[in-house]
Amino acid sequence: MPVSRRRILQIATLLGLPALPLKRALASRVKAGFESHDALEALQLALGSAATVASGEIHLDLPEVTNLGAVVPVSVSTSLPAVESITLLAPVNFVPLIATYRFDAMTEPFVSTRIKLAKSTQVMAVVKSGGQLFSEKRTIQVNRAGCRV
Repeated sequence: MPVSRRRILQIATLLGLPALPLKRALASRVKAGFESHDALEALQLALGSAATVASGEIHLDLPEVTNLGAVVPVSVSTSLPAVESITLLAPVNFVPLIATYRFDAMTEPFVSTRIKLAKSTQVMAVVKSGGQLFSEKRTIQVNRAGCRV
């Protein structure tokens, strides 16, 4: 008797249910970080710590000056081993936690995205590697805000 696509989806759903409470718990922790209006508190809530170490092994690429803060291209890469996540913050934004990207061992630690900035600030990339937090900061001048302050 052939197995239908519907039956495969039912089985896959049942196998994924035990992981659901864990995913919800992790999602609620990160959600709390997005609700914070303080950069250090957001980092603490999202990653479990706000203590970072500056690292030259993180490459944060963004323009020095932008005319429009609504669309700022940013890319982050690192040569650190065992990268668990990359987080982007902009302390002067109304919501300073911009994004958190999680990685597994088989994924290249690279992120390229566009962000909104309220005004000129330091953008901070935080890489969680081996249970420690490493950071890199770059200053950007914003001539016209892309979001509320």
